[in-house]
Amino acid sequence: MLNKRVVILGTSGSGKTTLAQQLAAQFGIKHIELDVLYWNPNWVPTAMPEFLLKIKQVVAENDNWVICGNYNIAKGITLPNATHIIWLDFPLHINLWRAFKRSAIRIAKRQEPFIGCRETVSRLLFSKESILLWILQTHSRRRREFVQLLTNENFPKANIYRIKRNDDLHKLFSAI
Repeated sequence: MLNKRVVILGTSGSGKTTLAQQLAAQFGIKHIELDVLYWNPNWVPTAMPEFLLKIKQVVAENDNWVICGNYNIAKGITLPNATHIIWLDFPLHINLWRAFKRSAIRIAKRQEPFIGCRETVSRLLFSKESILLWILQTHSRRRREFVQLLTNENFPKANIYRIKRNDDLHKLFSAI
């Protein structure tokens, strides 16, 4: 198998983790979720030097991988090594709905998205750490940044895909 090193980017709620899991399963390669490397119990973030070390280590240990996550600090490691870059560029309302639905299910089922991290109604709806607030604050900025960043000039060795609707996703599976 040729090396496949796939980076999936997109606003929270865009489906990065779901797509990464599907691609990793399809190709039989490692799925690396940056949020898992970053979050410690009780929503305590990993210190940046340690976080970068974890990313470098997991990238170095695997010839083939699918990485999902939007950490700016990680892009200097992940994007230059990518053979494929996928940007999930769905409309704001879709990202908001997906994030709300995902969080509501986790709250109802008492699921932890990361070890020792629980979502709550108050965190979802009334907190400055709300994922919905985060999406509202970052969606258009990320779109502007990704338009500038994700070019063939910046990453000539990678195939870059911009996915704007579910139909594009179906085409993506046959293209990779």
